[in-house]
Amino acid sequence: HRACMQQMENIMSSAGGKQLEPLIGLVSQIGDVIPEPFAREVQRQLQTNGSSGLVQKLVGTLNSNRMPNPEYPRMRRVIVEMVISIVKSCPRYATIFRDKGMMEALSKVERTPSKVEKYRVFYGNVGVVPESGSPLAALVATAKGLLVHPAAPALGA
Repeated sequence: HRACMQQMENIMSSAGGKQLEPLIGLVSQIGDVIPEPFAREVQRQLQTNGSSGLVQKLVGTLNSNRMPNPEYPRMRRVIVEMVISIVKSCPRYATIFRDKGMMEALSKVERTPSKVEKYRVFYGNVGVVPESGSPLAALVATAKGLLVHPAAPALGA
């Protein structure tokens, strides 16, 4: 898992746009599917790197996608899901996210809802497969709540 997280951080530091969206989505899904190993690695990253470049990349990418791009319409959703996954795995990251401006970035997402984000698959510029799961506004509310009141520490964090 350590090598996987290191590879993910290396790729995220150089990836952008179309490559970054599925990568972030994959990592947040890994956190949901294998939460204990993911939590251990997130905590190790925190102990080793302090606030990793990952946090800055997520905040920066969210800020640069104030309005969703039809080429990667799920970007804001996957970033919010990743924030939720990381803070649930390692509540100490809440402070790092707050310090790096994540609350402000989430507030911008909250203020700029988009029809584009309601779809998972597009045919040209027309959404054809609706997004499943919680609406983005509900995910943003969850993420903001976790940043303000992180869950109990996981795995002896």
